[in-house]
Amino acid sequence: MNPENPPIQKIEVEVTAETAHDIENLVQEMGWDYAEGIRILLGSGLGAIRAQAALEAHQCQDPDAEPIERMGRRLMEVESSLAVLRFRLFETNRDNEAWNLSTGAIRNENIGLKNLVERQREEINALKATLAELRARLAVCEANAPSETPEIASSPVKASLLDRLRVKWGGG
Repeated sequence: MNPENPPIQKIEVEVTAETAHDIENLVQEMGWDYAEGIRILLGSGLGAIRAQAALEAHQCQDPDAEPIERMGRRLMEVESSLAVLRFRLFETNRDNEAWNLSTGAIRNENIGLKNLVERQREEINALKATLAELRARLAVCEANAPSETPEIASSPVKASLLDRLRVKWGGG
């Protein structure tokens, strides 16, 4: 058994409607959550029975049992608190495991997204370099182009290609 994550066991018990009503009323009077109230009552009962057994064993040996009675009451309180704390520990450990799983998934997704952003930045930089190279080539081509005759300059194919290149790469 792992002390950090104790196993939880479900116990079912049938009681009379009157006993169930009494339990519900007491839990409500004490302001407890119903399930936690049942745990408190079970722990208190366990403590009371152990205290009574210790008292009976001690009374056989010592008729002055006053300190044993106080010990019994204290044991009852401790057993009650222990029952509740054990369950809260179980719930906390379960929630912590779920949190660790979800934060691990978020961490992995974050790493994946950072890698994607880095790849996209590299791709953008490569495209910018290609664009700069193409602009430079275009400028060289335009500077070295022989003087065109008016009919070539006004050619729809040539003008259309130049216009498309300028629009695509932001030139002129």
